[in-house]
Amino acid sequence: MFDRLDLNLLRLFEAVLHSGSVSRAATQLGLTQSAASNGLARLREVLGDPLFIRRPGGVEPTARARDLAAPVAAALSGLRMAIDGRAPFDPTGAEAELTVGMSDHAELVLAPALIARIEAAAPGLSLTFRHCDRSDAVGLIDDEALLLAIGVLPDPPARMTRQFLRREGFCVVMRPGHPAAAGDWSLDVYLAARHMLVSAVASRTGAVDRLLTERGLQRRLGPVVSHHLAAGAVLADSDLLLTLPQSVGHVLMRAFGLVERPVPFELPQVRLAMIWHRRNDEAPLHRWLRREVAQLAKAVGAG
Repeated sequence: MFDRLDLNLLRLFEAVLHSGSVSRAATQLGLTQSAASNGLARLREVLGDPLFIRRPGGVEPTARARDLAAPVAAALSGLRMAIDGRAPFDPTGAEAELTVGMSDHAELVLAPALIARIEAAAPGLSLTFRHCDRSDAVGLIDDEALLLAIGVLPDPPARMTRQFLRREGFCVVMRPGHPAAAGDWSLDVYLAARHMLVSAVASRTGAVDRLLTERGLQRRLGPVVSHHLAAGAVLADSDLLLTLPQSVGHVLMRAFGLVERPVPFELPQVRLAMIWHRRNDEAPLHRWLRREVAQLAKAVGAG
């Protein structure tokens, strides 16, 4: 029976049910009276029921038609929403597991507030954060391992979209008793100190080092760690310095009791961005999540 159904017949059924008239239903759907009558005859044959009985001024549904009214309406409504892609998204009733890729920078700064925001607005959604960076974000999104990725990310391929979330400067953090924590602070003091670097790929050359090299300068680089929380613990018990985005620096300052000093030379701001595959541009849940991330990124102070 189901294989013989035509979607247009269900639309006709819905229109006749709501209008109480075959002729009015035909007008609503842009059909001739004979086309509507023929379609209704086909539907009666498929379902094995008259569906509508003539009465003065129109038709009235049979018991079988009344039973079908709700499921047909729900099916057509769901199909319309799926096709037009602009269905309103209700976060309070949504249930899903969402995997979001984040760099160490993004996770430290945005993840705590994003978790709280999602828990409050959409308790049925479960967030999983997966580390990613400029080296693997595109591949993970292509493989559908991530809904989106957030970090300091390069311009993605044409099949993806990048949205800038925030722009911020850098600071230098250290333990409170560090010799450079008070008193004279200059480029010479900065270069004479020992530094540490955070690199997820074990590189010993960071953006700061490349910029200094361009200017014919070099700093004394010590240990390299893979994430910022480890760096904070090391800084608390050493005389190392760490140059990092201000928002990350402020997280480490609160967590490890560190202090900051300004970067003693001009350093371009860093731009945190979000990328996703264009296949998800119009997905209601995806659109909602992107909007939440973008609003949150603006709300979190850059320091």
